This record gives sequence, C-alpha cells and structure tokens, in this order.
Amino acid sequence: KVELPLRGFLVCSKCGRNLTGSSSKGRLGGQYYYYHCVKGCKERIKAPQANQLFLNELLKFEFKPQVLDA
Repeated sequence: KVELPLRGFLVCSKCGRNLTGSSSKGRLGGQYYYYHCVKGCKERIKAPQANQLFLNELLKFEFKPQVLDA
C-alpha cells in the first residue's frame, strides 16, 4: 500500500517485533492508516505521522556535489 511504505521496517518499541500496517474505516467513511504490532501487543502509530517523521529525517541528509554529478 502506498499509505504504508514503512510496513515491515519499523520496530515495536514495546516488544521489538517489526510493525505491520492496516487501515480502518472511520464513522464518516474515511480510511485511517496505522502501523501496529501483532495481536496481543498494543503498539499503534498513525501512519501519516510516522511517514512524515521518516521523511523529515531523510531530508536532513546532504550529498556532496561530486556525488550528485556522478
């Protein structure tokens, strides 16, 4: 899913397993996406927030001009 690009790459802060992802339908019919742990573990993170945090970290990287020209 495009909305869950980090599925399988994030690690649960409670049990250390890889997080999966899924969506749930809201009362007004909208889809809400979450990264979550396996059954029994209550870890759940809103996907848009996690995706944005990851993107913010990627944007901190800078490449030397000679690398970009290669």
